Amino acid sequence: MKELLKYMKEQNNIDSIMTLSPLTPMATHYHIRNGAKLIKINPTTQNFEYKV
Repeated sequence: MKELLKYMKEQNNIDSIMTLSPLTPMATHYHIRNGAKLIKINPTTQNFEYKV
């Protein structure tokens, strides 16, 4: 994720990155630990947003 965010910062037209992740504690902790914000919880997935 850190490498992706670094690359995206070099692109001028991207403000944020959205993920589609499974509903697992491991996925939740991973994204939160890396600075993402939980946007939505669906029946089988969750979405996180990283600001670039």
